[in-house]
Amino acid sequence: MRYRFRQLHFSVDENSKKITTKNAQNDVLVYTISSLSDKELILLNTEGGDTTKYTLTKRLKKIL
Repeated sequence: MRYRFRQLHFSVDENSKKITTKNAQNDVLVYTISSLSDKELILLNTEGGDTTKYTLTKRLKKIL
């Protein structure tokens, strides 16, 4: 599946649980979906021996 969020274009491979996108230098970036819930998405990016973890959370709006 292909998506567009603002100026970010990315595709999701649901079978292998990977997200693929490109940066400004046109390098292909691949992130593995580590965890997904209604409120949080955790992505892992591994390059060489380095692994970077990205945590994206959905903030809840308080209704008064």
